[in-house]
Amino acid sequence: MLALLFALVFTSGVNASSANDCGKNKAGDFDYSYCIYPATNPTDNRVLYVLHGMGGNERSWGANFKALKNQFLKYGKSVPWVVGVNFPDEGEPWGLNEELRQGYVGHIMPFVEARIPVANKVRMLLGASMGGFSSMQLFFKNSSIFKKVAIVCPLLPFPG
Repeated sequence: MLALLFALVFTSGVNASSANDCGKNKAGDFDYSYCIYPATNPTDNRVLYVLHGMGGNERSWGANFKALKNQFLKYGKSVPWVVGVNFPDEGEPWGLNEELRQGYVGHIMPFVEARIPVANKVRMLLGASMGGFSSMQLFFKNSSIFKKVAIVCPLLPFPG
């Protein structure tokens, strides 16, 4: 499992992809890019939302997909559907301000989930670095919609 965490943190900027559905869309005033990586079992109803760190993008997950897939399979688990999302740099640090958070939950998640052909989806959340900080924000304000959350090396801002 430690190898998985290192792979997630240290390869987040690599843009390899095994996604079968990538594109661009709009959530309110914000453009975003997304990639959906297929589950190893197409009837798996788990959806893992991955929030990348600074310098990553919606395809960052592709570099980590093989490492995570191997970890799931090693422990006899199927790999869930994985969703990567990226907002273009608006001149501010990548993070979910209130408007982006509402767009993520109110538009992006329903849009993406409509493209995943399974019912009764179980949502999970994974964030690394700045994505870890954003995952904490997303989870704390929407805890009822995520079954599991994993935060890896989150950025922890200090006031002042």
